[in-house]
Amino acid sequence: MLGAIAPSLLPAQGPIYRERWGFLHLESRRLEVLRELAGRDAAAHERVAGLLAAPDQGLPFAPVAEALAFLRGVEADAAFVLRATLGTFVLPEVCDPDGQNEQCRTTNVSVFAPFAMTFPGPLAFEVVVHDAAGKEVWRHEITDETDEQSVGMGRPLARVPSGELPDGAYTMTMRVRIGEAAPRAHDPRCSWRFHVLRGYQARAESALRAAASSLPSLGRVERAVAEGSASRVARAFYGEPWAGQSDGVGDLARLERVLQDLDEQRPIVVGSRDDVPLALPSAEGGPFQAVLRAAAATGPRPLVVVAAGAPAYDPGARRPAAPGSRDPGWLALEFAGFARDRDWHLLCLESPGVGRDWLRGLRETLAALPALLPGRVGKVLLVAEREAAAIAALRLGELRDQLAGVVLVGAGAMPGTMLEANGSLPVRYAAGRGVGETTLPPVMAFVDARRQAGLWRGDVAWLTAERPAWCLALPLLAPAIEAFASERFAK
Repeated sequence: MLGAIAPSLLPAQGPIYRERWGFLHLESRRLEVLRELAGRDAAAHERVAGLLAAPDQGLPFAPVAEALAFLRGVEADAAFVLRATLGTFVLPEVCDPDGQNEQCRTTNVSVFAPFAMTFPGPLAFEVVVHDAAGKEVWRHEITDETDEQSVGMGRPLARVPSGELPDGAYTMTMRVRIGEAAPRAHDPRCSWRFHVLRGYQARAESALRAAASSLPSLGRVERAVAEGSASRVARAFYGEPWAGQSDGVGDLARLERVLQDLDEQRPIVVGSRDDVPLALPSAEGGPFQAVLRAAAATGPRPLVVVAAGAPAYDPGARRPAAPGSRDPGWLALEFAGFARDRDWHLLCLESPGVGRDWLRGLRETLAALPALLPGRVGKVLLVAEREAAAIAALRLGELRDQLAGVVLVGAGAMPGTMLEANGSLPVRYAAGRGVGETTLPPVMAFVDARRQAGLWRGDVAWLTAERPAWCLALPLLAPAIEAFASERFAK
């Protein structure tokens, strides 16, 4: 839709693109497990952690399906696993019935299998669309090109006549029928939000052109906010996957507000408790993506910085070809309720994984925050997971003076000399099931031995004895992280 402006941003239409969408679907299923774990007892958490760390036999959705089936009290049979695995492309994310591009006037729903698998029977797909009030507005059954090869290529297609729908947000749900067997009540379903907005194409093109022309003249802070907002609109415009659920219309409205502030020479204000996407300049590898949730208070407030590990299929770090790094929007979702009554700043960072100097990006981000939040940045706690933890641990000396504490999850083992070089900086370790369980205990054994000999002067300890599910470790550890942060900020 916007090829004349930035053709290099168009996604690759092939295996890499399908893998990116497949990983979106896997992230969504993991989030589903997290939500269904809420309120469960320790035994359920232990069981889910074990299931998610189990070998997947080449199908990364199998452990997630097993975990969902356990939480629903049913068997993860072949039909359940199939229904957990099959996903959909929903394009365009924002349908514009008045757009110049004919392909953007209809919402296309394509069913696909992210990984090769054997179907337990002939398939048919039912696509149902509901409006924001929950009223069904459209239904269609797909019976053509539903064989294994066609589904692997994403060929089964339903065209939603969105031009007949009023502007608004809609939810598409895809259900899988196997032979004559309809989906059972407990079976996974694939649901995504999409939008209908007349005039979207013209508005998005105008906003992206205005952003592109204004960026060179902006200061570092204004550019970070403008480019971060523009990147979200470009993502939706070019059909790249979202984080969580689509907010394509909200992303466009946010960019338009930023551009209006710039046009009227008003300072860009980072609103309190809003998730503000940032794209901070980086010396290499493109802008460093972040999401900032500012505290409401005007005075100095503590800051918690959270960075996830790189996208991975299993705790052994088997990774997808795409995405190369984890969108910080996922962290913002997982930490939606984090310390809400404490009024701290929360900064969610893009993970390592795209070949850049990740720690340099972190340093540059921390350096930019005082300009984004003038007079409002207090003590800083860094929380880093897996690859981010390993990088932060090895180069902690570059950050030590800025931090009130560090939490390293699933990685970050340091030799004794490095541990002792950290002095009194509080460092807390946490292992997840399958990540850090063998590498981190020797660190604590060293600390214990030095302490017993009366030679230890540092502050290194376990954050918790829990070993949460490896791919859900950060949100599951959030209460322990909040408690540690509260202790550090109080001092």
